[in-house]
Amino acid sequence: MSSAHTLIKRSVIAAYCCFLGMVALCSSIFPRVFAYYNYGISTFGSIPKTMVVYYLGFAGTIGCLVVIAQSLRQYGQRARLLRSGFLVAAVCMAGIAGTSYSQSRAGLVVHWAFALVLAATEIVLLGWSVTQEHANFLDLIPAGIFVGIVIVSLLPVVGHIAGLRSFPLRETLAFVCALWVTGRAALRLSYDTN
Repeated sequence: MSSAHTLIKRSVIAAYCCFLGMVALCSSIFPRVFAYYNYGISTFGSIPKTMVVYYLGFAGTIGCLVVIAQSLRQYGQRARLLRSGFLVAAVCMAGIAGTSYSQSRAGLVVHWAFALVLAATEIVLLGWSVTQEHANFLDLIPAGIFVGIVIVSLLPVVGHIAGLRSFPLRETLAFVCALWVTGRAALRLSYDTN
Protein backbone atom coordinates (compact mmCIF):
# COMPACT_ATOMS: atom_id res chain seq x y z
CA MET A 1 0.00 0.00 0.00
CA SER A 2 1.21 3.43 -0.88
CA SER A 3 1.47 6.30 1.53
CA ALA A 4 -1.21 8.14 -0.51
CA HIS A 5 -3.64 5.25 0.00
CA THR A 6 -2.97 5.28 3.75
CA LEU A 7 -3.36 9.07 3.87
CA ILE A 8 -6.67 8.89 1.98
CA LYS A 9 -7.95 6.19 4.36
CA ARG A 10 -6.96 8.19 7.44
CA SER A 11 -8.45 11.38 5.99
CA VAL A 12 -11.79 9.72 5.21
CA ILE A 13 -11.96 8.40 8.79
CA ALA A 14 -10.93 11.79 10.18
CA ALA A 15 -13.59 13.56 8.05
CA TYR A 16 -16.23 11.26 9.52
CA CYS A 17 -14.96 11.88 13.05
CA CYS A 18 -14.82 15.67 12.61
CA PHE A 19 -18.26 15.99 11.05
CA LEU A 20 -20.12 13.47 13.18
CA GLY A 21 -18.34 14.63 16.34
CA MET A 22 -19.33 18.21 15.59
CA VAL A 23 -22.96 17.23 14.97
CA ALA A 24 -23.09 15.10 18.13
CA LEU A 25 -21.55 17.78 20.36
CA CYS A 26 -23.60 20.63 18.92
CA SER A 27 -26.78 18.54 19.15
CA SER A 28 -26.14 17.78 22.80
CA ILE A 29 -25.45 21.46 23.54
CA PHE A 30 -28.48 22.73 21.59
CA PRO A 31 -31.01 19.89 21.16
CA ARG A 32 -33.83 22.32 20.29
CA VAL A 33 -32.51 22.39 16.71
CA PHE A 34 -34.53 19.21 16.07
CA ALA A 35 -37.78 20.92 17.00
CA TYR A 36 -37.80 23.05 13.84
CA TYR A 37 -37.97 21.40 10.42
CA ASN A 38 -36.28 24.36 8.71
CA TYR A 39 -33.28 24.49 11.08
CA GLY A 40 -30.27 22.69 9.69
CA ILE A 41 -26.79 21.92 10.93
CA SER A 42 -25.80 25.45 9.89
CA THR A 43 -27.96 26.76 12.73
CA PHE A 44 -25.17 25.72 15.08
CA GLY A 45 -22.95 28.36 13.45
CA SER A 46 -25.21 31.16 14.66
CA ILE A 47 -25.69 30.02 18.26
CA PRO A 48 -22.99 31.34 20.62
CA LYS A 49 -22.86 28.11 22.68
CA THR A 50 -22.18 25.91 19.64
CA MET A 51 -20.19 28.23 17.37
CA VAL A 52 -16.69 27.08 18.35
CA VAL A 53 -17.51 23.38 18.03
CA TYR A 54 -19.34 24.00 14.74
CA TYR A 55 -16.53 25.92 13.08
CA LEU A 56 -13.80 23.61 14.37
CA GLY A 57 -15.75 20.58 13.12
CA PHE A 58 -16.27 22.15 9.72
CA ALA A 59 -12.62 23.24 9.51
CA GLY A 60 -11.45 19.71 10.32
CA THR A 61 -13.81 18.19 7.76
CA ILE A 62 -12.80 20.68 5.07
CA GLY A 63 -9.13 20.04 5.82
CA CYS A 64 -9.67 16.29 5.41
CA LEU A 65 -11.41 16.78 2.04
CA VAL A 66 -8.49 18.91 0.82
CA VAL A 67 -5.96 16.28 1.97
CA ILE A 68 -7.91 13.58 0.09
CA ALA A 69 -7.97 15.75 -3.05
CA GLN A 70 -4.24 16.45 -2.80
CA SER A 71 -3.48 12.77 -2.25
CA LEU A 72 -5.43 11.90 -5.41
CA ARG A 73 -3.22 14.25 -7.43
CA GLN A 74 -0.56 11.56 -7.86
CA TYR A 75 -3.01 9.33 -9.77
CA GLY A 76 -3.23 11.78 -12.67
CA GLN A 77 -6.06 11.87 -15.18
CA ARG A 78 -7.73 8.77 -13.77
CA ALA A 79 -8.54 10.60 -10.55
CA ARG A 80 -9.10 14.08 -12.00
CA LEU A 81 -12.88 14.22 -11.61
CA LEU A 82 -12.79 12.68 -8.15
CA ARG A 83 -10.01 15.06 -7.04
CA SER A 84 -11.92 18.06 -8.44
CA GLY A 85 -15.09 16.88 -6.72
CA PHE A 86 -13.39 16.72 -3.33
CA LEU A 87 -12.00 20.25 -3.85
CA VAL A 88 -15.40 21.62 -4.91
CA ALA A 89 -16.96 19.92 -1.87
CA ALA A 90 -14.35 21.55 0.38
CA VAL A 91 -15.00 24.99 -1.15
CA CYS A 92 -18.78 24.54 -0.83
CA MET A 93 -18.49 23.43 2.78
CA ALA A 94 -16.33 26.49 3.50
CA GLY A 95 -18.98 28.66 1.83
CA ILE A 96 -21.73 26.98 3.84
CA ALA A 97 -19.82 27.49 7.08
CA GLY A 98 -18.94 31.06 6.12
CA THR A 99 -22.56 31.99 5.53
CA SER A 100 -23.98 30.12 8.52
CA TYR A 101 -24.02 33.19 10.73
CA SER A 102 -25.68 35.42 8.16
CA GLN A 103 -29.18 36.54 9.00
CA SER A 104 -29.73 38.50 5.78
CA ARG A 105 -31.75 37.33 2.79
CA ALA A 106 -28.72 37.61 0.47
CA GLY A 107 -26.61 35.56 2.89
CA LEU A 108 -29.27 32.87 2.96
CA VAL A 109 -29.41 32.76 -0.85
CA VAL A 110 -25.62 32.35 -1.04
CA HIS A 111 -25.77 29.71 1.69
CA TRP A 112 -28.35 27.69 -0.23
CA ALA A 113 -26.43 28.17 -3.49
CA PHE A 114 -23.37 26.55 -1.88
CA ALA A 115 -25.56 23.74 -0.52
CA LEU A 116 -27.11 23.06 -3.94
CA VAL A 117 -23.73 23.09 -5.70
CA LEU A 118 -22.44 20.68 -3.05
CA ALA A 119 -25.41 18.34 -3.59
CA ALA A 120 -25.01 18.50 -7.39
CA THR A 121 -21.27 17.80 -7.11
CA GLU A 122 -21.93 14.80 -4.90
CA ILE A 123 -24.52 13.44 -7.33
CA VAL A 124 -22.00 13.73 -10.19
CA LEU A 125 -19.33 12.01 -8.09
CA LEU A 126 -21.71 9.26 -7.07
CA GLY A 127 -22.61 8.66 -10.70
CA TRP A 128 -18.95 8.69 -11.72
CA SER A 129 -18.03 6.28 -8.92
CA VAL A 130 -20.68 3.81 -10.02
CA THR A 131 -19.98 4.03 -13.76
CA GLN A 132 -16.19 3.85 -13.42
CA GLU A 133 -16.42 0.60 -11.45
CA HIS A 134 -15.03 2.25 -8.34
CA ALA A 135 -18.18 1.25 -6.50
CA ASN A 136 -19.92 -2.03 -5.88
CA PHE A 137 -23.46 -3.05 -5.05
CA LEU A 138 -23.02 -2.04 -1.39
CA ASP A 139 -22.20 1.48 -2.52
CA LEU A 140 -25.45 1.78 -4.47
CA ILE A 141 -27.47 1.76 -1.25
CA PRO A 142 -25.90 4.90 0.30
CA ALA A 143 -25.78 6.53 -3.15
CA GLY A 144 -29.53 5.96 -3.52
CA ILE A 145 -30.17 7.23 0.00
CA PHE A 146 -28.19 10.40 -0.76
CA VAL A 147 -30.08 11.10 -3.98
CA GLY A 148 -33.37 10.35 -2.20
CA ILE A 149 -32.52 12.78 0.60
CA VAL A 150 -31.68 15.53 -1.88
CA ILE A 151 -34.93 15.02 -3.79
CA VAL A 152 -37.07 14.75 -0.65
CA SER A 153 -35.45 17.83 0.89
CA LEU A 154 -36.49 19.91 -2.09
CA LEU A 155 -40.16 19.02 -1.64
CA PRO A 156 -42.15 21.58 0.37
CA VAL A 157 -44.35 18.91 1.93
CA VAL A 158 -41.41 17.44 3.88
CA GLY A 159 -41.88 19.85 6.77
CA HIS A 160 -45.23 18.25 7.51
CA ILE A 161 -44.05 14.60 7.60
CA ALA A 162 -42.90 13.68 11.10
CA GLY A 163 -40.21 11.14 10.17
CA LEU A 164 -38.60 13.32 7.51
CA ARG A 165 -38.90 16.58 9.40
CA SER A 166 -35.49 16.77 11.06
CA PHE A 167 -33.22 18.64 8.68
CA PRO A 168 -30.03 18.04 10.74
CA LEU A 169 -30.63 14.28 10.61
CA ARG A 170 -31.16 14.40 6.83
CA GLU A 171 -28.01 16.50 6.36
CA THR A 172 -25.95 14.17 8.52
CA LEU A 173 -27.21 11.07 6.74
CA ALA A 174 -26.53 12.72 3.36
CA PHE A 175 -22.96 13.55 4.39
CA VAL A 176 -22.32 10.03 5.67
CA CYS A 177 -23.73 8.44 2.49
CA ALA A 178 -21.83 10.75 0.13
CA LEU A 179 -18.53 10.31 1.94
CA TRP A 180 -19.06 6.54 2.08
CA VAL A 181 -19.29 6.23 -1.71
CA THR A 182 -16.75 8.90 -2.70
CA GLY A 183 -14.28 7.92 0.02
CA ARG A 184 -14.48 4.27 -0.99
CA ALA A 185 -14.05 5.26 -4.64
CA ALA A 186 -10.89 7.21 -3.75
CA LEU A 187 -9.58 4.28 -1.72
CA ARG A 188 -10.38 1.77 -4.44
CA LEU A 189 -8.76 3.96 -7.12
CA SER A 190 -5.60 4.42 -5.03
CA TYR A 191 -5.46 0.71 -4.24
CA ASP A 192 -6.03 -0.40 -7.86
CA THR A 193 -3.38 1.97 -9.15
CA ASN A 194 -0.66 0.56 -6.88
